[in-house]
Amino acid sequence: VDSEGQLGFQKIHGAYRINHLNLGYPAVLYLAPGTYWLNRLTLGSLSKFHVVGEGIARVFVKENISFPWKAYANMQSASQPFNASKLFIYTEGNIELQTDAEVSAIVYSGQRLSLVSAKLYGVSSFYNASLGVSSKVTYQPGSVAAANLTGFCGANTTSAPVVAPVTK
Repeated sequence: VDSEGQLGFQKIHGAYRINHLNLGYPAVLYLAPGTYWLNRLTLGSLSKFHVVGEGIARVFVKENISFPWKAYANMQSASQPFNASKLFIYTEGNIELQTDAEVSAIVYSGQRLSLVSAKLYGVSSFYNASLGVSSKVTYQPGSVAAANLTGFCGANTTSAPVVAPVTK
């Protein structure tokens, strides 16, 4: 998506499979509820992505994910998150939120979750974490129970296996 561009996905049966999704500065992505499999997700500064409609967008990314300066995901505006149950972000790699980035989601990192003067709203699961100065994680109780994570957490469950609130 070019600089200042917009891209929207419609709800489909099945899943979207994308090799590389690149959001330029300050592009906007609109995700319909559903499943998105990406090899790589590249976000530009001031980029945003929103979940539109009823349900959850499940975003699975093979490579590391970095939210650069002032990138937003599932946010109304700065410090105004939508409910984290609308967005699930999964990677076996690292997730990094850089300066002033804000994300409201259920987040799973198979390796490292790193916040550098950034904010995460919701819940997270990770192998190890680094919370920099002025970083903040705000737990949203009930977000996992409200999310439909069937297929990720087992055929008959809607809650994550081990998710604990992290505060700093």
